[in-house]
Amino acid sequence: SVSDRGGRVVIHRIELTDFRNYRRETFELSDGVTAVTGKNAQGKTSLAEAMSYLATLRSFRGAPTEALVRRGCDSAFVRAEICHEDDGREILVEAEINRMGRNKVLVNKQRLQRVRDLLGIVRATVFSPNDLALIYEGPSVRREFMNDALIALATKLGGTGNFPDAPLDITGPGEESGTYDAFIDLV
Repeated sequence: SVSDRGGRVVIHRIELTDFRNYRRETFELSDGVTAVTGKNAQGKTSLAEAMSYLATLRSFRGAPTEALVRRGCDSAFVRAEICHEDDGREILVEAEINRMGRNKVLVNKQRLQRVRDLLGIVRATVFSPNDLALIYEGPSVRREFMNDALIALATKLGGTGNFPDAPLDITGPGEESGTYDAFIDLV
């Protein structure tokens, strides 16, 4: 679960079909903290990756989308039943991840037209060894991190979610030019 203005966002159930090493698995999660334990290469990180994918539509491992589809399959599915406890909203999020072609995301059986329409429905924070890139890599990695953090913060604080249609070119003193894919206007 994730805190949101005093309320929580809880994933009650997540179903994976042909996602990474899962053929078909359903996880029923109870309120409170859930610890996922097991031996190496049993799918613990893949479960976390599936939850995170529903929030960002990308792998926190940096893997290409087709790597999320189980070997020998054309597509994978991730479905989650989510409850926003602050207002009681029950939400079904479904993602179809295709090895080739466009992916599809449904929220309460309605197809999303834009990725940004998913913001705030599922929120996830993942810390992994890859996050050391914030320290060791260049400014472009920090810009991307700040962009993602601003999007999450604006959603949490009730920002307008107004995104410009074109990427913004933002250059700091002594840094190379960089562009943001999105930027939030906090109101």
